[in-house]
Amino acid sequence: TRLPATRQKLQSGAALTIVMLGDCIVGDSYNSLFGLLLARQWPKANITIHPSVRGGTGCTYYREDGRVQAYALAFKPDLVIIGGISTGYDAGAIRSVVQQIRAAGTTEVLVMTGAVCPEERCRRDFAYFRRMPTEEAAALEVAFNQALPAMVGDEGAAFFDMRAAWEQYVRSSGLPNAHFQRDPIHANIKGKLV
Repeated sequence: TRLPATRQKLQSGAALTIVMLGDCIVGDSYNSLFGLLLARQWPKANITIHPSVRGGTGCTYYREDGRVQAYALAFKPDLVIIGGISTGYDAGAIRSVVQQIRAAGTTEVLVMTGAVCPEERCRRDFAYFRRMPTEEAAALEVAFNQALPAMVGDEGAAFFDMRAAWEQYVRSSGLPNAHFQRDPIHANIKGKLV
């Protein structure tokens, strides 16, 4: 319901330009045959997808110095998909990027949660690199996970909990996370397909 123009273009076969903005997780999502799956779901679709990815970089980077223009809007997208794990648990940074995209015209926005990296591992790494107690990192993570869907809704964007979908699939497979990962943070080819 938050992506009516995108849906209309998928159904009608009108040209649809998508920018996938984020970090290495978004890069893996782009390399997942995502475009082929969309084409299978929407046979009339005329889709162009641009990955706009910088590893280890989230919206705290993209929101500054005109980077939304350079990394997303320069492609004249109909839809920008924002995602990844390099969020710094900063919903305000994501809000800023969403607002910059929406202020530039009629581009729709979909915000996804991170996936693949187990939350405990992401929290531990975040605490280490930010030199803070793990409990403090956990509190930030919990607050972020609660704030993100509400913030996205407030901004009129769409939200997809990719982490929940990932975890549900892995649990139902009966296989360990490692079966789907090339390292503790990134998906292997099977994980990308998930």
